[in-house]
Amino acid sequence: MDGRPGSRNERRDPAPAPAAPSGSSQSDSAAPTGRQPPPPPPTPPQPYTARTVSAGGRTYHVVAVRFANGDFVSVTEGAAPPAAGIGAMAVSISTPGLPPATTVVIPSKHDGLFLRLAAEQVGHLNAGISVVSCSSKEPLGAEGARAVMAAVSEMVRRDA
Repeated sequence: MDGRPGSRNERRDPAPAPAAPSGSSQSDSAAPTGRQPPPPPPTPPQPYTARTVSAGGRTYHVVAVRFANGDFVSVTEGAAPPAAGIGAMAVSISTPGLPPATTVVIPSKHDGLFLRLAAEQVGHLNAGISVVSCSSKEPLGAEGARAVMAAVSEMVRRDA
């Protein structure tokens, strides 16, 4: 840098910041201004939730995986996933104002009605695609089906 005025290599120091008036009390650690900080943004729904449901002396593991356009729900009796594996499977596609289109992909030895109704309910709650898998040793029964369905509905419900 040659330091000559007007030359390209002239060094220019930035102008000093203006000082605050001495009678002013503007500092970051001053008394609060009466404003509350904004509330934190709402937490987004968890993409993966798991819950254990006990009903009728039996234990069911319910896992829900949420996607932008639908949900995958796995209901297993006894062992928790992934040790239990995938069971019977139903898929339902629901759009607002139309009845859901449901099909059974892997038929169930028992609980076929529960599987179909669960897929339709999940699809209806979220107006999207739902895939429900159910692996149980014996039929769920009325008490087990009610408890599992309540847990599934709570886990996948998207609040508008």
